[in-house]
Amino acid sequence: MHNRIARPAVLLVALFTLIGSLWSPVTTMAGQQLATPETLTAEALADPEGAFIEVDGVRFYYVARGLEDGPVVLLLHGLLGSTLSWTATIDALASAGHRVIAFDQPPFGLSEKSPALDYSVAAQADRTIGLMDALGIERVALVGHSGGGPLAGTIAERYPDRVSKLVLVAPAYLGLLFAPTSGDEAPDATHPAAASPRPGRQPSFTLFPVLFDPANDPRSPDDQARLREAIAAERAALSQAMPLADASQDPFRLTRIVGWEAGLLAHGVAWLNDPAIMGPNPAAITAPILLVWGEGDGIAGVGEQLQALFPGAAAVIYPGVGHFPM
Repeated sequence: MHNRIARPAVLLVALFTLIGSLWSPVTTMAGQQLATPETLTAEALADPEGAFIEVDGVRFYYVARGLEDGPVVLLLHGLLGSTLSWTATIDALASAGHRVIAFDQPPFGLSEKSPALDYSVAAQADRTIGLMDALGIERVALVGHSGGGPLAGTIAERYPDRVSKLVLVAPAYLGLLFAPTSGDEAPDATHPAAASPRPGRQPSFTLFPVLFDPANDPRSPDDQARLREAIAAERAALSQAMPLADASQDPFRLTRIVGWEAGLLAHGVAWLNDPAIMGPNPAAITAPILLVWGEGDGIAGVGEQLQALFPGAAAVIYPGVGHFPM
């Protein structure tokens, strides 16, 4: 009999099995450029409109746009994302009369990267509320993309009075990425559903097997070097697929900041055993919900499952769009 709730680490291992054949050692110029740690500061990479704020000893980088007295929208990026993930969205929402806040979740972007931080989703949710308090924000329409989806859902569950609306954009709930074994049971690593993705779901990230290796030690020079190589491969692949017109828009700019490796590895270790990434608790969410996803999402195309969990939620499906509908 299969376990009713599979551990996150089990499904992560199953996911890595699917994409492990895509990963190989890096020998590119990008890898050579990342062979040694960088020594730049977050301030040196900040955008002119960005700002830093310290909340309970944790340093956040954020961007605020739009009307000061407009309805507030708080944007939560996904794994390896940053405020840059929301550039077009920020412009559109600000133009529509909203006050828009986007911030880099530790340890991503230009925010705190200490390996000593608790990077569990619950801790990140508490920190987000602390940031809202520090910025004088009482209530928000909360938008979470990909890996930011579980964070947005957790905030809505833990702090219902602080969330007026919840928007889940291609949320990466790990427990929904695989077909159930029977009834409402989640698959374990031995089940066929954990050995092959659903049609169209073919994760391409080459760094996942490195980032979520349960044997990682965030302070290990060897593990940090291995992460740099994997990031270099991902950056090289991305630059070929989507050449950047402006270097300031580099989604991997966090890799130019001293100490980024330890923070990223610590985050990966925290996610391995975090039940919050498995799936939402619909009964605990009282805010109106909007589900958004691209019809061609090959990473977290779980819209149908989410609709089943939230039958009263509104949904927007974009044809011909992948994992980044924003």
